[in-house]
Amino acid sequence: MQHRPGSLLHELGHYVDNHHSPGLLGQEGSYADCCMDRPHEAAALAESVGQMVAAYGLRRVYPSVSYTVNGACNLGSLIGNMPHNVVDPACYPGVARFGDDRVDDTGPGGCNKSDGYHMDSVHQAFWELLWGRSCGVVGGTTYCSGMRAPDYADRWMEALLSALRMGNSQHIVQLWDNMEAFIAEAYPSDLALMQHVRQLHEIEALPHAESASCACPQLDGTCG
Repeated sequence: MQHRPGSLLHELGHYVDNHHSPGLLGQEGSYADCCMDRPHEAAALAESVGQMVAAYGLRRVYPSVSYTVNGACNLGSLIGNMPHNVVDPACYPGVARFGDDRVDDTGPGGCNKSDGYHMDSVHQAFWELLWGRSCGVVGGTTYCSGMRAPDYADRWMEALLSALRMGNSQHIVQLWDNMEAFIAEAYPSDLALMQHVRQLHEIEALPHAESASCACPQLDGTCG
């Protein structure tokens, strides 16, 4: 079995999640279907948070690992199911968009929890924030700003912890909204970076009419 240091850190992410609400994301409801931008996404979000905590741990525990994963450009070599690339001029530019990474809403049975492992857009975005990088693609050419020291990552972990305290029924965009609210108050000089990174990866809610069109009864017959 191939060992990835991020596997242990991912499981630590669940411990962090469990002790900041308290309880795990997604434990408060079972749904018959999957609605976007609703609490139905929370169980998948729990796995995404595990990946985010793992990314933070790698940044702080293994400072010798570079932003491009020592030229490999592949976060998956460190954390299973992470994006195949990072956003950097030296790497394949593919900027993941949240609209392509949303949880599976096809068929009955609630949101696919495993989709939380594979949200390339969310994980790429958090990796950029941990390094303080402002990236983009213009005319097919990728650009990125400079990078910050490892301890800079701490403020983004603070933002994640603050957001987790907001409850276990958060959807994905809501968690990022709560992170952004923390940054706006605690580190206002970093707010523009977070907004840019979110815009680059399109981590935003669907138009209200689209997100509200799903009735999504819970298994007990109530509506979440």
